[in-house]
Formats: sequence, C-alpha cells, structure tokens
Amino acid sequence: MAAIDLFLPASGHAGQTITIAGNGFTGATAVRFGGSDATSFIVASDNIIIAVVAAGASGSVEVVALAGTVSKAGFIFNPSIKLKMPQSPVYADGDAPAVEDLVWVWDESTSVLRQAPISSLPFSSGGGGGGVSGPISAFPIHVRFGDAAMTVVGADTVITDARLIGKTDYIVTTTQGALGEFNDAQLELDGELGTATILGFTLDDGEKISIIASAITEDAGTIAYEALIARITLLEQIAAVFTPSALGARGGMVLWNKPVGEIPAGWQEVTDWRGRLPIGYDPGDADFNAIRTKVGGAKTHMLTIDEMPAHTHDLTFDSPAEGLDYGSGSSRASVTSHDLDTATTTSVGGGTAHSIMNPYRTCMFIEFIGIE
Repeated sequence: MAAIDLFLPASGHAGQTITIAGNGFTGATAVRFGGSDATSFIVASDNIIIAVVAAGASGSVEVVALAGTVSKAGFIFNPSIKLKMPQSPVYADGDAPAVEDLVWVWDESTSVLRQAPISSLPFSSGGGGGGVSGPISAFPIHVRFGDAAMTVVGADTVITDARLIGKTDYIVTTTQGALGEFNDAQLELDGELGTATILGFTLDDGEKISIIASAITEDAGTIAYEALIARITLLEQIAAVFTPSALGARGGMVLWNKPVGEIPAGWQEVTDWRGRLPIGYDPGDADFNAIRTKVGGAKTHMLTIDEMPAHTHDLTFDSPAEGLDYGSGSSRASVTSHDLDTATTTSVGGGTAHSIMNPYRTCMFIEFIGIE
C-alpha cells in the first residue's frame, strides 16, 4: 500500500523542487500540488519522488501510483513575485567603486534578496554601475564564537552551511592570532554534508572564521541533487531493516521503554517476544543455529541428581564389636563377625525449583509496519 510520510520543503513556488518521501511510489503516473499536476517528476526509488511545482494552489500533495492514490495535506503554494531591483551606484568615468558601497543582488545559493559589497561582484571594465556580467563569483561566510553554524567536536571546529553542499575546494581563514588562511592538512571539507572541519583548532570569543566559496555554478543544481540523493539512499539503507515489505514487517526491532499507549503511529508490539531475552545466532551450536524457530529457556529450574555436585555425607553410629560374648552358662557364645547394614540420613530440603533469572528491567520489542 502506498503512503506519503512527508515532503520537503513544505512550501514552494512555481519551479520549486519538492522531495516526497513515503513508500509504494514505484510506477507513479502523476504528482499533484494543490490539485495541479507537477511540471515534472522523477521516481528516484519506491520511497522517494523528486517533483517540480507548476502554477498551482495550496492544499495536498498527491501521488498516483500502482499501489494506489495517496495524499498528504499541508503544502503551501507561494506565488512568484516580480521585483524591480534598485539600481547600482553610478560612478564618474575613472572613479573606482568604494569597498563599502552596496548593491542589491539575488543570491541564488540561498534564494534571498540581499545587499552585497560592490567589491564582491564581477564588473565589466570601465567602473561600476550596471556592468554585472554574471552571478556573484564568490560569497563570504562569516562565523563568530557562539554562532549556531559552529560546533566544537573534541579539539576540532566544525562549520555547517547549506551553501557548502557540493563544494570541496574553498578558502578558510581566521582573524585569530597570526593563523590567517588554513592549509589543506588542517581542513576536512565535506561536500555532501556541507561541512568544513578545522582540525586542532577552537575559536576564541571575539574572533571569527571566514569562508570564501565559489557561488553556485550552472551544474551546482545537479551536484546538490546528487548529494541529496546520496544522503537519501544512505538513510534508506539504514532504515531498510524497518521498512515494511509486501509481506509485512521487515524484521528489524527496537526496544520501547514507554507505556503501550504511547507507541508511535506505524509501529506495533512484537507479541511473540513477550517475556523473552534475545541470544546471538551461532551456526556452530545446535541450540542457536536458526533464527526465530530456536526457542528455549525457563524462569526456574529443578536440579536432577546428575546436575548436583558430587558429594558425600558423614554418618555416626554404634556397631557390634568383634568377639563380644553373649548368653549365659553352657549357652555362652562369642560374635566373631557381623553383617554390613545400609543407613540413610534424615531428609532435608523442600525440592523447590530455584530461579535462574538475570537482573532485569521490563520493556517491549516493537517493529515498524508502515503509516497508512
């Protein structure tokens, strides 16, 4: 059965790419946003569809697939807005633009209208003011002590920024001390995660790190798309043991440590694991060489004679002495030998089975069966 779990982003304009996650998407023939057909879409896998929004309206995201037609409400359509851009400053012939002069630009890497220093833009010869020949050639990322974009992991500093996705070669500098630009041996740049890790460096309060990265290129969309697909594929591989098949739950289980009534939607208790502990599969042991069909164990056990430790009991009793006379007169006689008799000690113990339970805390095994 098909299902839509989520879509990202939750809003978009005409031409916006939306990622739809769920299951049962194989063979999808249509995708709609607010009732309007998507401009185009790609079925990346049974769990992922990448679709482009056409002119439409807010409403539900709908997928028509072989496994059925499914929808999920909550999509917000943002109509396109045309903006008249303020003109750049005008300079007299021969005058050079000042570094602090700002112009309005559309930053394609973040889809934000913002002001940029005129010195960061590529101008044609002859000065500024209308000579822009292309998108911003580079953009700076400034990170200061305490910013959310910066985390400290051990002795390293990690900077995360979506604009670094698809990029693995850029300049990283700092105002701290005389360090200046970091060399390749001091950096780990991850284009898939959009992170820059500075090895063996922590930033002091009042200092900053600057990253100068190339702006989005004509194939950056492809790079970002491929990076997104790679990350989605990794998540699918991690979740494969929980993703239901046509036969039901796939086999992955997790421990649930809260009340039964709080089990999340799409999950259920694995009832045949009630009151049992797991034990590792061992193909070399006849007791543990099969999955699910090998069960055993008990809460208590009563020892058999063979299972008791070898031991003896001491007995103390009087026995006839050899040569003892008995009788009287002519009938007197002497005991010169005696027979051996068997003796049994008094019975002790209650014969009760003893506990063999390890220290425990009760919880529950649950499995993912899908969200309808």
